[in-house]
Amino acid sequence: MARHGENIHKRADGRWEARIIVGYNDRNKAIYRSLYGKSYDEVKAKKENLYEGNNEVFKSDLTFDQAADYWLASKKGKIKTTTFNHYSNQYDLHIKPFFKGRKLTALKNTEYNDFLQHKENDGYSSRTLILLRTIIKMILHYAEITYHIPAVNDIYMPRKPKKQVEAFIQQN
Repeated sequence: MARHGENIHKRADGRWEARIIVGYNDRNKAIYRSLYGKSYDEVKAKKENLYEGNNEVFKSDLTFDQAADYWLASKKGKIKTTTFNHYSNQYDLHIKPFFKGRKLTALKNTEYNDFLQHKENDGYSSRTLILLRTIIKMILHYAEITYHIPAVNDIYMPRKPKKQVEAFIQQN
């Protein structure tokens, strides 16, 4: 049976939550985002403002490099300087040239996976690939929290073929 209604309910922590559909994934499954408030009326007003277009909640024109720059700016001063420099250098060297100017909402998980596969084929170590994947996921999470852009969760590390292990046979 299909659900209907406002999709607003009171949470266990006392806040009110409204769930809204922001888009659909590759399998046409709804992607939901939540709006929170202290009262039912507050959440309902947020939801109505969103649907009327009075509230700029979604930034569909945000590019990946803009989101990354905002994310880096938000991290500055919150993490160690060496960590910030490491993230910034890895982003500038590897990630930025690949995704520069591309809209965040247009990127799919396959493109992120292709990027990691490309870097693996170029001979980068698994440690570097893990770091690049982590940076990408942190940028996407920041964009999801700050700009309510649906994040891509299925970013996988390229699989290396397992080495054939030979049994140790003692010769007499």
